[in-house]
Amino acid sequence: MTNNEPELHYPIEINRIGRKKQFKINADESECSRLAERFHIISIENLNALITVEPVKKKISYCVEGSFEADVTQLCVITLEPVKQHIKETFKTIFSIEAEEFDENAPIPENFLEEDDIEPIFDGIIDIGEEVAEQLSMTLDSFPKKQEATFTYNDGNDSDEDSAQNNGKKNPFAVLTALKSNK
Repeated sequence: MTNNEPELHYPIEINRIGRKKQFKINADESECSRLAERFHIISIENLNALITVEPVKKKISYCVEGSFEADVTQLCVITLEPVKQHIKETFKTIFSIEAEEFDENAPIPENFLEEDDIEPIFDGIIDIGEEVAEQLSMTLDSFPKKQEATFTYNDGNDSDEDSAQNNGKKNPFAVLTALKSNK
């Protein structure tokens, strides 16, 4: 693997797709490990996908539709303990040769958000592995939390005595509170 090659690399040459074609991806241990490192999570235990690629516009555009399942482990944002999650998701993305010619300075059409995502096809290749990896990254829980984990928030309204009783320390903002009350 080169530094520029994605962790889950399954290139499909579009000139080999006559009609609808189906592909299976079963990420191996090394691919799962590299993806976990990329996503800054503890691990990806497994990742399996079923992808369909179909020409939709005279071999200029292709519809990539698929589903995937993954078992991942992330750190709880409260306790920093491992949190396991099973992910099952579907997606649909349009790839187009015409998307390569997208002008970054062109005005954005009003219905831009209503249209399907359109990804460019580079050098006649669609990397369905990278598409699955991107979709997985978007479904990961941004703030994974163990079910029994709780977070206690101190809004600063505690008196100095309450704060000292709670943690045995004087509130460092007590001086600021006193200054505010003197105004």
